[in-house]
Amino acid sequence: MKVTMIEREISHKLQTGKFEMIAPTLRMRGELDPGEDIDAARKALGEVLANEFNKVLLDELRMVHTRRGGKVVEDDQLPDLLQHVKSMLK
Repeated sequence: MKVTMIEREISHKLQTGKFEMIAPTLRMRGELDPGEDIDAARKALGEVLANEFNKVLLDELRMVHTRRGGKVVEDDQLPDLLQHVKSMLK
């Protein structure tokens, strides 16, 4: 068998407040160079995917914040999540 592409997906559900969740998902595909090690390619793609996923997550959290008009809801997790994701992107 000849493997020419590798694909990875990351998805995570997060509760942002009472009865509200987001489920950001990101899928990436990479083309393997001839003779490239599949495990090394999977690891490299995973590193890129993780960094890009954090950006997607931050975008979704910002959309929730904008939709709420900056209001805090009961059991609000959003402020802590925003700060945590921002710190991971630094």
